[in-house]
Amino acid sequence: MILPISEGPINNVEAGKLSTEQALALRNKYPTYVEVVQDFADGHFQLRSRGYIGYLVVSRDFALEITPKVHIANVFRMLEYAHHPVYFPKGQVHVETIDDLAEALALILAERVLERARRGLYASYVDEKGLLPFVRGRIDINSTLQKMQWPSSALCCAYEDHTVDVEENRILLWTLHYLRKHLQNEKPRQRVRRAYQALNGAVSLEQKEARDCIDRSYNRLNDDYQQMHLLCSFFLQHLSPQIIAGKYPFLPFTLYMPTLFQTFVRQWLTKHTPDNIIAIYHEEHVKPEPAPLTFKMDIILKDIVTDRVIAVLDTKYKADESKSKASNPSNEDVYQIATYAYQMKTPKAILIYPSGRSESYEANIRDISVQTVVFDISQDDIGAKKFCKDLAIALET
Repeated sequence: MILPISEGPINNVEAGKLSTEQALALRNKYPTYVEVVQDFADGHFQLRSRGYIGYLVVSRDFALEITPKVHIANVFRMLEYAHHPVYFPKGQVHVETIDDLAEALALILAERVLERARRGLYASYVDEKGLLPFVRGRIDINSTLQKMQWPSSALCCAYEDHTVDVEENRILLWTLHYLRKHLQNEKPRQRVRRAYQALNGAVSLEQKEARDCIDRSYNRLNDDYQQMHLLCSFFLQHLSPQIIAGKYPFLPFTLYMPTLFQTFVRQWLTKHTPDNIIAIYHEEHVKPEPAPLTFKMDIILKDIVTDRVIAVLDTKYKADESKSKASNPSNEDVYQIATYAYQMKTPKAILIYPSGRSESYEANIRDISVQTVVFDISQDDIGAKKFCKDLAIALET
């Protein structure tokens, strides 16, 4: 059974649709993913996502599906920016559901692996050592003499082997292995299987994690692998190894929307700010050991010519608590961004919200101007045009 709920509001679920045992299992297994509260008066349950969308597999016969509060196609557009430099084919991918989103990304990865396999997989030299009936590379004399049980015709040689069985390709194979059994639609399932077969046999199947896919070095021979590895990182980070039993398989996929929103805004600014301005994540170490204090700032806008911080920006991906009126930023949000601006010696502190229901806000705290700007990701253009205009005004005033 798959129970659907929505990301934004509190979801009231009748007791008949969710048993007490299932609710307890959900709360115990995913306490940071979803809030579960029981209304003892009528036996109903209240469920609310803690910022996640996708599937939470609770047991072999029960999973929770959390749909986003914005159209899934807009989530896909955000991923286009957030996972830069992964460029998705324009006009070729249509997503309407969470399943579509995961399968579209899987299809893109499979197509890129197949294209690379047609051109030839990346190969590199690796160090090898072993018994050979002929001399190859360098003879390891000590090892040869110590192993007298070896046939006299065999020599222990240390040599380099040019092979495609390297880390770059092992990451691809493991991710495809991870995906191939859990796709529902025939096209992505078939392409992922073909991509897997193109690597299988020549490349060792070795378990990988998301951290193995990032901060890697690339050269002119394998620079296209960076985009494929970013997709692999995405899957290995956001997919659960579990799968619910039933008639149709699916990708047990989850995505943390606050982090996606933060990365999306930062990457959007990186692409659209003037050449002399950079948008970067920044950590400021305020207090050292033994009780360290570090400010983690979502985005700072910095002039690379003067090295001056123009503004500090903080993204606040929050569910609309009230449907009847617009909302102001909380005191905690204002205190936080004002402190960041003070630390970075900039007069501009800007809070960025994803909903048009956030009320325009401005407050002056001594020499610091705290303002709100909306990046309304529910709009057809993800709210980009209005955000660009409103942010320019906030930076000027």
